[in-house]
Amino acid sequence: MSGNNSWALFALLIFLICVAIGGWARMRWLLHRSGSFECMVRLAGEHRWRQSVFVLQPYEVQWFSSFSFFPTPRGKVARQDFCIDQTIDIDSPHSCLRIVFGDQRMDVVMEADACSALVSWIDSAPPVEEPV
Repeated sequence: MSGNNSWALFALLIFLICVAIGGWARMRWLLHRSGSFECMVRLAGEHRWRQSVFVLQPYEVQWFSSFSFFPTPRGKVARQDFCIDQTIDIDSPHSCLRIVFGDQRMDVVMEADACSALVSWIDSAPPVEEPV
């Protein structure tokens, strides 16, 4: 009976190592994409912060959860719907922004360089023609 237990523990150990390597590989893949940065996200009405990765694309920002094995983003926001509502003052070298898209809101904490990149991405959007 103890031989079966040792094989089960060995199989569990191998499984946990594979899960850890898979999580590390996914984060490495996300963070090596052009326009990506780590951040902490809190959705409106929630109290907990989620470790996340934002990826700035030409026409949208993609939001990936750090603790997920799915290769697809948790959310996407079109560039024209993305708006920084306010900057929240925190006593830290990081920046906290309140972002509004559509009728939803989220708070995002990121490094100052990532904040500058996000603001530049928004400012560099092509002009939108006004309807006639």
